[in-house]
Amino acid sequence: MTTVDNDEKSRPRAADRAVGLVPAPVRNVVLEIGQMCQLLGKVVYSAVRYPRGYWKDTVDEMYAALKLCFWPATFSMAGFGFLICVMGVGLLVLLGAANRMGSFWVMADIREIATWMVGMVVAGVIGTSITSDLGARKAREELDALKVLGLDPIRMLVIPRVISTAILCALLNFLASFVGIFLGLLAVGALGTPLRVPTWTA
Repeated sequence: MTTVDNDEKSRPRAADRAVGLVPAPVRNVVLEIGQMCQLLGKVVYSAVRYPRGYWKDTVDEMYAALKLCFWPATFSMAGFGFLICVMGVGLLVLLGAANRMGSFWVMADIREIATWMVGMVVAGVIGTSITSDLGARKAREELDALKVLGLDPIRMLVIPRVISTAILCALLNFLASFVGIFLGLLAVGALGTPLRVPTWTA
């Protein structure tokens, strides 16, 4: 009986054989996505089930991230936004619709450019900061020490960073939108295009 059980355990299951037929790059991508979804599920479950105990750490993380991202987001939006605005003015002047620059720029800035710029800055600055910090903790075996002490590393280290990053993205989006609209106003005024949409009468 024991020999039969061992033989059954040693036989590869159909699911394992099917997974083995998948190319390694595809399998690795699916594995990475699955691990990220599992981590997200744990973060949401822990944060919603016990919504206390991590807010002080969240505020501290938000303040530290704001110091890192304020000027990069401002200067990135200033340079890139000014360039896009000048290009938009030139295109609308060629089309004979220079008076539509205000509505075009506000729509493009708020809907696309500001959010994209904030995403790039947050991913580049906060993402690398969080990755290096957690990687250093993993190398020093601090995560294993927290588990030995009966503490949850996800609740102590991941949840405050996730919540602070989400809130900070919304706040930086307001900042980038304001900077973009202000610089768009300056660009339009410097190029001599009308700042006000004319009132059409019947």
